[in-house]
Amino acid sequence: MLFVIVLSTGCTKKTELSAEKFRNKMEEDGYIVQEVTSQFSQYSYINKVYIAQNKDKTYQIEFYAMSSESNAKSFYENNKAIFEKVSISSHTMVDLGNYSKYSQTGEEKYSVISRVGKTAIYVNADVAHKDEIKAVLKKLDY
Repeated sequence: MLFVIVLSTGCTKKTELSAEKFRNKMEEDGYIVQEVTSQFSQYSYINKVYIAQNKDKTYQIEFYAMSSESNAKSFYENNKAIFEKVSISSHTMVDLGNYSKYSQTGEEKYSVISRVGKTAIYVNADVAHKDEIKAVLKKLDY
């Protein structure tokens, strides 16, 4: 089964979260949040990276703040291309204005790359956590 959603750019712009707001919102929801920017020091276009793990440490949501929107678009496209190489049962894609999102569900994995402005969220987790992850991303408006 394949689902594709493509929306036009006539919608309002989404507001990107700052790295600090991401950290605060995730901590408020009980996630264990770590700053791991130093692990990406070889990439000059990455300004800040947070990893938020659920309480059981069974999955994580990664947040990236980039130096420009074009860098965030490239990051999104590169990760989307990697996801597309995996066998899936369904996927969704949205691309409008300053917002792009690609998610896919496979037999074992649920993967998401979502971009708003100069920021991106990356998830590659066991499919068992799909509903929980979708709820968190909806709350974050990513």
